[in-house]
Amino acid sequence: MTTPWSADWTSSAVVADRASTGDAALAVVVDKPLVDKPLVDEHVVDEHRVRACAGMTMVLGAVAFAYAYFRQVYWPLQVVSALFALDFLIRVTAGLRYSPVGVLAGLLTRRHRPEWVSAAPKRFAWTLGLAMSGAMAVITNSGIRGWLPRTICLICGHGACDVQPPEPGGDGR
Repeated sequence: MTTPWSADWTSSAVVADRASTGDAALAVVVDKPLVDKPLVDEHVVDEHRVRACAGMTMVLGAVAFAYAYFRQVYWPLQVVSALFALDFLIRVTAGLRYSPVGVLAGLLTRRHRPEWVSAAPKRFAWTLGLAMSGAMAVITNSGIRGWLPRTICLICGHGACDVQPPEPGGDGR
């Protein structure tokens, strides 16, 4: 199935030609090429940017957890959990392009051609991240130590490492 943001829709002539076949859903005419931009921005996200964001979040969280667990230095975990709560709140409400980590990820991935994917599963994951980071921000900043914050950190770490297998026929990236 061809989607409006796939590489087949490269010019207004192609869109107009497909619209002339009688399908009213395809009656979209544009004035510029659609190779790098989706038609519906809020329903798709760039997979490269999302993965860069997830990687940076994972590294920051792991470093803060390591300081708290091994050295009993808790301020990095307190700061990072509050930053994550704010960042996930921005991702869920305004989108990835406005979150601080999302902006940095965009700078890191700007040379890659965007790979547009559905935003729905990402938004669901960000909502879970918001709930867990919000809970961690409250827990760590109120002085609670021990098994509760460790368990939440380990759940977040395990969820971030849950990698899906490549699609059949894909190049394995």
